[in-house]
Amino acid sequence: MVKVINKYRQYMLVAFGVVLMVAFIVPQANQLFIGDQLSRKVATVKGSSVTAADMNRARNEYDVLRSLLDPIGLRFDLAKELFGAENERHWLLLSRAAQDGGFMATLDDGKQFAKDLRDGLLVPQLAKGAALQRNPFLRQAPQYLDMLANQELSDPVKRKAIEEEAGKRMDIAVAQASRTAHVSDRDVQLALAKANAIGRMQTAWREAHRVSDKRALLEADESGDVVYVDQTLMLAKVIAPLGAPPSPELVQKLFNEFKDVKRGDGDHGFGYRLPARIKLEWMTIDRAAIAASVVLDPVEVNKYWRQNRDKFPGDFAAERTRVEDELREQRVESILSTIDKAVKAETIRMLGKIETKGGYRVLPPDWLSRMPRMEQLAQLTVTNAKEIGGVTIPLPQVVVKSDQFLTRAELTGIAGIGDSVVRVGSKQFPLPELAFRVREIAGNDSDVTIQVGVPFDTYAQDSQGNRYYFIVLEARKDEPPANLEEVRAQVEIDAKALDQFDKLSAQAELMRTIATTEGLDGVARYFTQAFPGASAPVQRRKIAVTANNIQGADSTFNQPEYREAVMNAAKKLDPLKPIIDYPADDRTLAIVMPKPLTVAIVQLIGRAPVSVERMRNEADSFGAIYAAKELPMKSMRDAFGYSAMRDRMKFVDLTRGSDEEESPAQTPATSPAPVTTPSQPAEHAESPTPSPAG
Repeated sequence: MVKVINKYRQYMLVAFGVVLMVAFIVPQANQLFIGDQLSRKVATVKGSSVTAADMNRARNEYDVLRSLLDPIGLRFDLAKELFGAENERHWLLLSRAAQDGGFMATLDDGKQFAKDLRDGLLVPQLAKGAALQRNPFLRQAPQYLDMLANQELSDPVKRKAIEEEAGKRMDIAVAQASRTAHVSDRDVQLALAKANAIGRMQTAWREAHRVSDKRALLEADESGDVVYVDQTLMLAKVIAPLGAPPSPELVQKLFNEFKDVKRGDGDHGFGYRLPARIKLEWMTIDRAAIAASVVLDPVEVNKYWRQNRDKFPGDFAAERTRVEDELREQRVESILSTIDKAVKAETIRMLGKIETKGGYRVLPPDWLSRMPRMEQLAQLTVTNAKEIGGVTIPLPQVVVKSDQFLTRAELTGIAGIGDSVVRVGSKQFPLPELAFRVREIAGNDSDVTIQVGVPFDTYAQDSQGNRYYFIVLEARKDEPPANLEEVRAQVEIDAKALDQFDKLSAQAELMRTIATTEGLDGVARYFTQAFPGASAPVQRRKIAVTANNIQGADSTFNQPEYREAVMNAAKKLDPLKPIIDYPADDRTLAIVMPKPLTVAIVQLIGRAPVSVERMRNEADSFGAIYAAKELPMKSMRDAFGYSAMRDRMKFVDLTRGSDEEESPAQTPATSPAPVTTPSQPAEHAESPTPSPAG
């Protein structure tokens, strides 16, 4: 061997030298190549170059905005829904227009945008979640959800806790956006700052349309006038079960008329078209039960404390609880990981010989009789936790909904699994949304592959850390019922409600008269006598009504005819005289509302017309309200749509060839560059080159 080395030593040294040279040169050449690629011109804006690096940055910012809220379970495309951005090129044009217009401030704008998202989206969502947790009946009566969520936020202590939780979730979303897009935290903040600038630009455009003083005054009279009322509501749908059985002719008539209409869309809200629905089976891995099963070795606890003194600086007695909690959490995570691997391995084993085509399994005809079931997987988790983790855990709960279909709303209403989310790659989906992306309903899906009869290979997790493994047993698309029997119960209850509404409507004026002499309590007494077995109708006090809205109202009475009746009655009375001084007959109304099948007895108790002082302070606001109605979102989207922005910014995409032909920029003889204002970030190394004034 030594002789061979000596004989070919010179050749070996030369070869080794060549290798070193290549190793030294290639990275630099590669860097030069990449640099050239990023600096190449790919488009022009008003004649100024747009490099590949600029376009890549715009693409990253666009992706950040699109998926920012995914990690916290809100599927909301901010780029599209808030700003109308259709693609990264559109985003580039919007952000450059905002910067050229002086709407871009500092990077702190990004933090403000995140805070606005927190307060405008997350806080209301968490308030609804808290209201649901305290009032489980809301799952069956969602029309009251907004009202009770507002009550949660009206409590300063609860509101502070909700805002703190929303802030934590927003921080998680921003951090996850940075990792997902493979950009720095500063890049994410810059994307959010640009979003704020674009929003500021679009708002300035919308508010630039001037409204005359007279028009603003009329708008103030229409939308600023507030009338306060007490009311009692009588809902025909609530007393429908007390009604007499409907005639077969009426039932058949309603079915024929509304069988292909979605619930809520037809007259009186009737509709019998069946929504998409599934049958589901799932297994719950209870995190708390597993944690309770973990028994810690005192020696291991002490050892862990000694090995992590930086985290547990106190003496052992003082730190023991914290040490045990962390060690137990690690053991729980290890057991959950073991369970997950076991479930996936068993699923793969049972599906191993089933052919895959286009990401989906080609299931044999007899598959439903031998497909994997959650009972088997539940027993497997116990066995694996014992054999691998050395812990005996309780048998996971298995729920099989094979005897009834679930709509998406019904699945969402199931505590635990209805609140859980599934992470698929960098995206996150609420489980009810994911389950209804099953192939048999939604067709092939580029994000997830889920089909009937195949256990989904990723677990869902709720806010308590519980995990859910599930399988869709059957799925049906949105469709009209095949026959009356499929929806007979609903049709019959609607027929009863219609009959009860006719009775309520016929007695509306009588109940108004009773209210003028005996008050709303007298109406409640009469109602329970007229409809034996019915509960007294709920009364609500001091409700604020305007021409456009009702504070804390739901669809049972926030109807145009309700608001119009109240406002018209108030305008007949002298605004300088307290309403309560008028006779009850002048301020008591009976309002019949056919859409929700509801009769309301209303008494006006106060009024807050727009004062001269308020008009002086809020004239611009009333003008903006009118402008917003006259200039709907569609107008703004047209003004800032991709086509309009492309033409206005003279954008030419050089990578698209014949899609958009390049035309020479019409540069004026003098083309002063925009002056950089103090509000623009000093660190904007990536800001576009100032283009000639157009």
